[in-house]
Amino acid sequence: MIYVVARFIAAEGQRQSLLSAFAEIRPLVLKEKGCAAYATSVDAQTDIKRQAPLEPEAVTLLEQWETLEDLYAHIGASHMIAFREKNGHLIRSSELRICKNA
Repeated sequence: MIYVVARFIAAEGQRQSLLSAFAEIRPLVLKEKGCAAYATSVDAQTDIKRQAPLEPEAVTLLEQWETLEDLYAHIGASHMIAFREKNGHLIRSSELRICKNA
């Protein structure tokens, strides 16, 4: 199994627009071969001491794919290319982590 943790910092004041864009594309992604999960989240306020400082403009995308080939196909899918072209301006920065079962 392949896991993707993508952390986006939205352009100032654009977090809700970014969340809406991900919500719009989600049904198409979930229909892709090998997609087991595709969900957005935002930082949660807790009392856990080890938690990193909250980032009010952050969106974390959690993905799960059956194979690396499925992830590659997702990245190259026409709806994802269009998504990046249409919504790239909503993102100030991003970090991507790709993990696999140990």
